[in-house]
Amino acid sequence: MMTPASSDRLTNLLLAAVEVIGIALIFTSFMTWIRFDSTEFLADGPHSSSVEVTGDDLTGATDLGDGVVTAVAGALAGVFAIAARLITGSRTLLAAGIAIAGLTACGVAAYDTFKDWVGGSGVIVAVEVNVTLYAAMMVTAVLGLAQGLAGITLFLMAQRTAEGEDLEAATDDSEEEALA
Repeated sequence: MMTPASSDRLTNLLLAAVEVIGIALIFTSFMTWIRFDSTEFLADGPHSSSVEVTGDDLTGATDLGDGVVTAVAGALAGVFAIAARLITGSRTLLAAGIAIAGLTACGVAAYDTFKDWVGGSGVIVAVEVNVTLYAAMMVTAVLGLAQGLAGITLFLMAQRTAEGEDLEAATDDSEEEALA
């Protein structure tokens, strides 16, 4: 069983991790996520082009710019973590917000990682297209997952703490009734 002191240390460590991950998500969300190399075969010969797309310009999962969504979700989770330090009575609700925000960032970046960017999109018209995924996209997904899992852990810890406090209050009440 976890002591209250070790529980507080773990909570503070997880909140700090969420805050740092939020900052990292902001940076990775605006880095280059994908590169398209295309070759069109025209009458005067092949023409090659290459386009690098940053996360904020990529619209795979959302129309807002997927990097913008992941950055906002990561930053929001960080804000919730700071609020959880200050408003301990709302820690359960804030931890749920952290989990949702982190998993949102993860889901958007993971969707982009596994999306078929060439087949059937109708956006890219070329004879041959090669797609290169950059690490920033996958790092964003992993950071969002870590933030989401930290939020779930914080939520479960806050629930357990609340149940312990309710049980302690009920025990105190029953002892007072027995003495009366």
